[in-house]
Amino acid sequence: MRLLVLINDSIGALAQYERCREALESGLGVPPLLETQALAEDIRAGRQSIPAVSHEEWLLQFVGRGNEHAQLVQAFHLRRTTPFLLLVAGALGIGKTRLLQEFARYVGSHGALGLTGRCLAFEVPVPFQAISMVLRLGLPFLRSALPTPERAELARLLPELGHAAEGTDEAARQRLFLAVTNYLALLGKPEQPLVLFLDDLHWVDAASLDLLRFLLYQAHSRLLIVAAYRPEDILADHPLQQMQRSVSLDRLVAQLSLPPLAESSVYELSHSLVQEEQVAELTQYLGQESRGNGFVLVELLHELKEKYGLGGMPWKLPSQWTSHLVALTQTVRDVVLDRVERLPLGSQTALQKAAIIGAIFDHSLLSAVFPHSSLGTYVREWQARGLVQTSGQALEFSHDKIRAVLLEALPAAQKASWHTEVAQALSQQQPEATSRLAHHYFSGSNPAQALPYLVIAAGQAAQVLAFGEVIALCSQALGLASVQPHDQLKLLQLRQRAFQFLGNTEAEGQDALALLSLAQQVGDDQQLAAAVHRLSRFYYLRGRAAKARQAVANILQVAREDGNVETTFRVLNMMAMLLRNTLEGQVEALHCQAEALALVRAADEVQMEGLLLCDTAVILSEKGDWGAALAHLQAGLALLRQVKAVHYLPRALYIQGGLWRAVGQYALAHAALAEASSLCQTHQLGTYLVQIHLEEAKLALVQHQLPAAGNIFDLVKGLAETDARPVVLAQAFLGLGRVAYHEGDFARAADLIRQAADLCPEEQANLTVSLQAALALAMLGLQRENEAEALSPAAIQKTTNSHHVITNRPQIFWSHARVLQTIGQGRDAKQVLQTAAAIVENEAKTLPTEWREGFVTAVTLHRHILQQAALP
Repeated sequence: MRLLVLINDSIGALAQYERCREALESGLGVPPLLETQALAEDIRAGRQSIPAVSHEEWLLQFVGRGNEHAQLVQAFHLRRTTPFLLLVAGALGIGKTRLLQEFARYVGSHGALGLTGRCLAFEVPVPFQAISMVLRLGLPFLRSALPTPERAELARLLPELGHAAEGTDEAARQRLFLAVTNYLALLGKPEQPLVLFLDDLHWVDAASLDLLRFLLYQAHSRLLIVAAYRPEDILADHPLQQMQRSVSLDRLVAQLSLPPLAESSVYELSHSLVQEEQVAELTQYLGQESRGNGFVLVELLHELKEKYGLGGMPWKLPSQWTSHLVALTQTVRDVVLDRVERLPLGSQTALQKAAIIGAIFDHSLLSAVFPHSSLGTYVREWQARGLVQTSGQALEFSHDKIRAVLLEALPAAQKASWHTEVAQALSQQQPEATSRLAHHYFSGSNPAQALPYLVIAAGQAAQVLAFGEVIALCSQALGLASVQPHDQLKLLQLRQRAFQFLGNTEAEGQDALALLSLAQQVGDDQQLAAAVHRLSRFYYLRGRAAKARQAVANILQVAREDGNVETTFRVLNMMAMLLRNTLEGQVEALHCQAEALALVRAADEVQMEGLLLCDTAVILSEKGDWGAALAHLQAGLALLRQVKAVHYLPRALYIQGGLWRAVGQYALAHAALAEASSLCQTHQLGTYLVQIHLEEAKLALVQHQLPAAGNIFDLVKGLAETDARPVVLAQAFLGLGRVAYHEGDFARAADLIRQAADLCPEEQANLTVSLQAALALAMLGLQRENEAEALSPAAIQKTTNSHHVITNRPQIFWSHARVLQTIGQGRDAKQVLQTAAAIVENEAKTLPTEWREGFVTAVTLHRHILQQAALP
C-alpha cells in the first residue's frame, strides 16, 4: 500500500487493502490491524501520512563471513529428524545481524519461509517479544485456518486474533506452547524447512526460552531456529546458558562464534569503497580504529562519508583526510556521542526523551513529552544520521547501544523527572499499557505511583506465563514502602509460583516462608491454610520432609489453640503425609488422619473426607496393607464423584492406578490412569500430569513394554526438570535405568541410576535403597561383582534395620539374593528369598480372595520370588 501511494496510485493501494482484508477474514476470521485500517483511511482522505525517504540507504558489501555463512547454509540443507537451534555468538557490533540478514536472503531464494524476530532491551523483560514478532509475520503465510481453541491460545501473544484464552497454570502454559507448535506446522512448505531468525537473544525473557526448548522437542522436524546473541551479556546463571546446556545433551543445538573481522576482510571492504591507491590507507585506518568490530567500522565510515560529503563510489578521499577527522576513541560510546552532539540542542533533548520512552517509540507520545514545532525535522535528521529507523508505524533506535549511551549521559534527577512525564502522557494515550506505565512511574520521581500498575502488570505477565517478568515486577512492587498486606500476599503468591516454574528453589522457599509469616500477621485463615500448603508442598517435593514437618507443626498448634476447625483438619492431613516416611511416623500419621476424618465428618465436609480417605490409602499401601488401602481409596473416590470434585479426581485416580498396578490388576490400573489423563485434558488440569505419567511408565515397565516405558519416563524427566522436582526426576532416571537394564544395556543403566542417586535427597531413604539395589544388579550385568557385593548389603541393612519405611522390600531382597547367588553364597541367597516370600505372602493376605492370585502370579517379581524360594 505504501509503495503504491509513493508512485501516486492511491486506487491501487486501496484495492490492495481490500484484498488483504478479505484474505484475513476468510483465512483467520480476523480484521486487519488497527494501524493498517488507519493507513487505509489516510489514503482515502488524501492525507500524506507516509514520509518520504530523506536519506540514502547505504548497504556495505558483505565481507569476512564466508565460512560462517557456509556453515549456516549447510545447516539449512541438512536433513534432520528433529528441530535444531543454531546459536550465533559474537560481541557487540561484530556482524551477527548482518550475517542473519544475508542468510535470510539465501533462505528466501531457495523457496523456504524465513521469519525474523528480535529481542529488545527493557529494564523488565517483555514476555515472548521475539516470538510474537515471528508469529505476527507468519499470519499471511498460513496454509489453512487456525482452529478456534488454538486461535484463543495464540491471542495471548497476538491480540489481533480476538479474545485470549484464560488460565495461568501449568496446563495453560502447555496449551499455549502446543498452539504455537501447531501454528508453525501450518507455515511454509512441508518439503522445505521453516527458519526462524531471532536477533539479540541476550535480551530474551525466560518464558521465551521455555517455549523454544519446547519447540525443539515437539515441533516439526524441518524447523531451524537461528538465534544471535552477545556472550558478554550472558552470565553463568543467564537462562540462555541453562537452556543451551539442557538441549545440548540431546544434540539439538550448535554454536557458531563470530571473531572480529580479519584485516583481509577490512581490505576487501575498503577496496569496494575507494580508489585503488587509497585502499591501503583506508584499511589501516579502519582496522586500527575498529579492531574488526563491524558496528564501530560502519560508524567510522558514516563519519567519513558525512565529513567530506562523499557520494558515488569509488570515493576520492582528499589529501591528508585522516588529519581532518574528529578524533574518535575506540569505544562505541564516543562514536555515538560524536554523532549525537552534532545535532542542534533541541534535537539532542528530543532524542534523549525518545530514549526515555524506550527502544521503540511512537511519534504521538514523543510529541506529548516534547511539544516542539521542529520535532518532525528532528526525526528526519535522526534518520539521516542513522540514529533511528522506522519500525512499522513507530520509530526505533538503530542500535540499542545508541539508546544506552544517551541514557547514561543524563543526570539521575533529570531521568526521573522525564520518566514521570512519559508516564503521565502514556496514561492519557495508552492507559491499558500497564507494564510500561509501571516501568516509567517506578523509574520516576515518585516510585510509589507505580504500585497499582505493577500489581496489574504482574498478574497480566502471569496470564501469558512470562515468569521472568512476573518476578521483576513483583520484586519492584514489594520493594515499595507503601505496599499494603493484601497486595503483598498477592505479589508473593505470584512471585513464588514464578520461581517454582523457573526452578529457582532457594527463592521459591524464601517466598513460601514470607507468605506464611504474612498470612499469620494478617489473620486470614484461608490465606494461612494456603500458605501452609505451599510451604509444606515445597519442602516435601524436594525431599526435605523434616523442614516441612516443622513448619506444619507450628501452624497446627496455633490452629488447635484458636479452635480453627478448617485449618486444623487441613494441617492434620498435611502433617500425616509428611510423617509417614518413618515407621514411628506412620503410626502417628494414621492417628492424624483419623482425627482429621472425625473433624470433617462432624463438619459435613464431604469433599475433604474423600481427599483424606485417598491420602489414608497412600499411607496404608506403604504399610503393605493393600486390602485396607484399596477399600479407603474406593470410598474416597466414591465421595469425590458424589460431589463432582473433578479438580481432585485425577489425583485419586492416579493413586488408584498405582495400587492396582502393585496388586497385579493391570487392566484396572490402565482404566484408572486413562480416566485421570482424560479428566486433566477435559478440565485443563496440568498439576497432576507428571504423577499420572510416572504411574503410566511404571505400569508399562512391569508389563515389560520397554519402548513405551522409556518414552514415558523421558517425558516425566522433562516435566520434572521444568518443575524443579528432584524426587520425581530421580524416579524418572531410575525408571530409565531399569528400562536399559532389561534391554541389556548395563553400562547405560548404571549411568542413569547414578544420575538418579545424585539427585535423590538424603531424607528419601525409600528411594535411596531402591537405587542401591538397582545399581547392584547393573554392576552384576557388567560383571563387576565386587561393586555389586558392596552395594547390596547396604540396601538390605537399611531395609531391615532402618526406622524409615521401605515400601518395595521384596524387590530389595530379590536383588540381594541375585548378588549372593552370583558370588557363590547359595545358602544365604535361599534364606533371603524365603524372607522375601514371607513378605509377599503376608501382604497377599490383606487382599480380598479374588485379588490374591493376581498379586502372587501376575506380578512377575512376586511369582519369581515364590518360585525360587520353593526350590530345594
